[in-house]
Order: sequence, then C-alpha cells, then structure tokens
Amino acid sequence: MRAFIVVLIVLVAGLLGLGFYRNWYTVTVNKDNIEADTHRVQEKFEGNSKEASGKVKTVEAAEHRFTLTTASDAGMMVVCTADTKMRNDREAVTIADLKTGDEVTVEYRERGGKNEATSVTIGRK
Repeated sequence: MRAFIVVLIVLVAGLLGLGFYRNWYTVTVNKDNIEADTHRVQEKFEGNSKEASGKVKTVEAAEHRFTLTTASDAGMMVVCTADTKMRNDREAVTIADLKTGDEVTVEYRERGGKNEATSVTIGRK
C-alpha cells in the first residue's frame, strides 16, 4: 500500500512538472487588480486625505479639537491626535498655541465620522 501511494505521488508531481514545462498551466499576476485592491484597503483603514484652509473659530485644547471656518463650511470640527503634526512656520507647536482667528491649513482624514487632522499649518494674519 505504501509503495502505491509513493508511486501515485511521484506520478502526480511528474505530471505537474511536465505541465509547467510544456506550458499547460500558467501563473499570472494582475498588477492593476493588486493596486486597486491595495488602494481600496488603504482608503478603508486610513480614509481619504483631504485639505481645508480657513480661520479658527474656536479652540478646545483640553479635548484636542478646534472648529474651522472655511469657504464651504462655517463650522468644521477638527480633532487632533497624538500623530498630528502642528507647525507655525518651521517651528513645532501644540494645540494650546492655536488661537481664535488664526489662518490654518489642515490636512485631515474622515474616520468614524470625525475629521482627524494629520497636519496643521498655522499662519497668523
């Protein structure tokens, strides 16, 4: 019985090898599908990155959030996380340095119904 199984395995392996050698089987990779799938998964987990510019309406430093007035939205709530990079010119700042009336540019992602800032650039006017 053992000899039969060994012979069967050798025959199957031989046929598979012969099939690949004779191009009976082909293995292809569709790079466009892989790219599209990767992009779709990144959007699901990271969200689409967007940008908004406007004036700071209110700052709630204790809650790590502020309200931004843009041309299209009079009350856009932006949440800052530990990963949010905040800058005033070339200097790193914190949300406590943000003041009402500051002109800011925010790069953010929509996650869980919130606008999470990835970067905030302050330009006082």
